[in-house]
Amino acid sequence: MPAIVAENEFAAENELTNAGFWDRKYVPKPSVAFNWLKPLLRRKRHRMLGELMDQIGKPSGEILELGCAPGEALLHLHKVRPQHRLHGIDYSEVGMQSAEEFLGRNGVEATIHFGDFREIELSQKFDMVMSFGLIEHFDDPVPIIQDHARLCAPGGRVALTVPNFATPVNRFLMKHCDPPGYEGHNLAIMSCEALQAAFEAAGLQNVTVGAAQGPRIYPGGDRRLLRGRINRLIAKFWNVAACLSPINVPWNYTLWAVGQVPVEGFQTTSNKAA
Repeated sequence: MPAIVAENEFAAENELTNAGFWDRKYVPKPSVAFNWLKPLLRRKRHRMLGELMDQIGKPSGEILELGCAPGEALLHLHKVRPQHRLHGIDYSEVGMQSAEEFLGRNGVEATIHFGDFREIELSQKFDMVMSFGLIEHFDDPVPIIQDHARLCAPGGRVALTVPNFATPVNRFLMKHCDPPGYEGHNLAIMSCEALQAAFEAAGLQNVTVGAAQGPRIYPGGDRRLLRGRINRLIAKFWNVAACLSPINVPWNYTLWAVGQVPVEGFQTTSNKAA
């Protein structure tokens, strides 16, 4: 059973969403749709996660996920590389409860910290700090990447992914089928070039970027809009086909980046300003 460590919740600028948004998002919504297909649907994602985790550079290490609710990514990390010790941070109370229950049901051991990763101070540093679909919810992703690095041990790795909603198709679907979702995402960071530049601006070294998971489309939609509900339905079937297909053109759904924290002299933006 994962352990929940209580921490204070902090408010901060630069965010396109807030804890209340995620509390509403993580209300449990059990679903059995496509359960029999899930191992096949996750093949591409698991391959990507394994390649990211292998850059830790050691057979067993400490891995921290930022924004870990509702626990699904931690489960996948455990399945792909079970030898690593897993930790998570999130500031949504509902999300944390969902993560605790989800990981407990699936027998995954993880230490979960409740708090804001931008302010939290933990008793240890980590070999790899990861996030999945996090930095695109901020106007300026550079200080958020530095917050990842701050929690890393010297020489450790920051690894993250963002969804590729900046393609013409996905941009159109978001803007017209889910206006609140469109406003809550920073599409400017959704390219390999932008990720590379942000990692380097954050002070990370040996940066590599890439793309994976094939031409999936934006899965959301404002349920108050007919076109939003239609998009949700169409996306379910389209994305199943994209996950099963060996073809990854004309675009990839997920962009990733990995960078190394300098062994000496790493500074965050706030430290430089001081």
